[in-house]
Amino acid sequence: DIHSLRKEIEAMKSRRSKAMEEHDFFEFQYREIEAADPKQGEDSTIEARLTILEHSEELQTAACEMHDLLYDSEGSIVEKLGIVKEKISRFSSIDSALSGPLSEAKSALAILTELSRWIGNYSREIQVDTSELNMLRERAQAIHRLKKKFGGTLDAVLEKKRELEEKLSFEEEFQERITEKEEELSSLNPKAEKLASSLSKSRKTAAKKLGP
Repeated sequence: DIHSLRKEIEAMKSRRSKAMEEHDFFEFQYREIEAADPKQGEDSTIEARLTILEHSEELQTAACEMHDLLYDSEGSIVEKLGIVKEKISRFSSIDSALSGPLSEAKSALAILTELSRWIGNYSREIQVDTSELNMLRERAQAIHRLKKKFGGTLDAVLEKKRELEEKLSFEEEFQERITEKEEELSSLNPKAEKLASSLSKSRKTAAKKLGP
């Protein structure tokens, strides 16, 4: 009935009022996370990339040194192994027992040649990129601040964002429900007034009949 509906609306408004007291704080937290927009596993990816960038000079120097030892320098490992392979090949025609070692030497030479090629490419690809390094450090710090504030892990931050989305969405839906109830009450009021008027007329008619 109308009385019950009014009480329900009052209770809903009271609940909404309490929720609105926390709304600004929830929205502030949500906007803070949304502004950074962290992705699942992003902190681990950044950490791995930072480790490489922070040691890029060392990696580049080591790769160049390894490539020289394997291939580029005079008396390199590949060069010496090539000499060994040629000697085994020359004498394998005399002693067939050397056919097995010859096969192994060929395989080893092929592996070392491919390894030296890979390390040569790696030494050229590794770059000292200070702009990327600074950008990722700033990004890592931003994510760290969120992790420190919202549970200690990136998973906890993302879960907090989902919780805040649900709370803010519920507030909007709750207001819609209140509006629906108020519209329902408005539609009942004219009916109640019409019924009251009808009852009043009936009472007057009955009073006339009972009168002198």
